[in-house]
Amino acid sequence: MENRHKNTPTMTESEIYQTIKAAVLSKGYVWFDSGDYDLNSVWIRMSDKVSNQMDDKHILCWFQDGKERAIMVEANTKPALYGALYRPVMVRGVTGTACTVPQQTRRAHKYVDLPWDDRSWNPWNQPHWSQIGVLKIWRDGNKEDLS
Repeated sequence: MENRHKNTPTMTESEIYQTIKAAVLSKGYVWFDSGDYDLNSVWIRMSDKVSNQMDDKHILCWFQDGKERAIMVEANTKPALYGALYRPVMVRGVTGTACTVPQQTRRAHKYVDLPWDDRSWNPWNQPHWSQIGVLKIWRDGNKEDLS
């Protein structure tokens, strides 16, 4: 696993898997490991600072051919300053910003490696995680007010 941060010890896939599994179980959530590719997708907010940077973590853990597998990548769990908090964009007819609350979901997202045919709602035109299930969210009262 590539180490992109100075002075950060590199963990093996198995160590990452076991560390994340212990953290998930300590919160009372279920750990999915009933067979190959039973995916655990964990998003970790490293701080509440809104920075427009990839300063959080997304960790995928799964079991494959008798081995514990894990990938940790830089991610962002917070809304962007521009396009979300300030001057929110309209997506599928709704303007405003919604944030998910801490929760465990099962099969709530799928990875879309190719942009959708209808690109009007995805200005970045990039591969992404697309929501396909129900999530609990926090939302401002009128979908536009920042106060």
